[in-house]
Amino acid sequence: MASAKRVKLHYALCESALPENMGADHFGEFYIAKAEQSVWFVAKNGTVVSLCDFLLNAEPVAPPRHGRDGKDAEPAPKGERGPAGIGRDGRDGEDSKIPGPPGRDGFSIVGPAGRDGRDAPSIDELLAASRHDMARLRAEYAEIKLMLQGFCDINKKAGDYITWLKERAARRAAVAEGK
Repeated sequence: MASAKRVKLHYALCESALPENMGADHFGEFYIAKAEQSVWFVAKNGTVVSLCDFLLNAEPVAPPRHGRDGKDAEPAPKGERGPAGIGRDGRDGEDSKIPGPPGRDGFSIVGPAGRDGRDAPSIDELLAASRHDMARLRAEYAEIKLMLQGFCDINKKAGDYITWLKERAARRAAVAEGK
C-alpha cells in the first residue's frame, strides 16, 4: 500500500503576494490566492504555476508582479542660493509695561464636600452576575467550537479535491507523453 503524502495548503491574500520561485524542497505545495480565487502549485523545479491555467490548457505562468525595485539615482548637484527676502531685518522688542491681572491661588481654594456615593452591590448580586456571564461565555465557546469543526471539515474536503486535481494532472501528463 502506498504511503499518503501530506499536502501543504497555503493561503495568500492575492496573486501578487505569491512567491515566483520556492525551490525544489517545496514541490507539491499548493497556494490559494483568496482575492482572485485561483490555485497555484509548486512544480518540481520550484516554479510556482497557476493550476487554473494548466487545467484550461493555457500556458501556465508565474504569479504577476507589479514592477521591480529600481536603482537609486545619483544625488543632484547643489543649486544656487536664492534671492534675499523682501523687507528689512527687525530688532527684538522689549517687555510690556502694562501689568496683567493677578493669577489665582489654587492652593487656598476649598470647595464644598461632594455627595455621598451609592452603595456597592451585594455579594448575591455579584455572584448572580458572574454566573450569568459564565453561562454566556460557555454558550459562546460552544458556538466557536462548532465553527472551528466546520472549518476543519472544509479543509479536509479541500485536501481531497486537490488530490483529485493532482491525479487528473498526472493522467493528462501521461497522455501528453504518450502522443
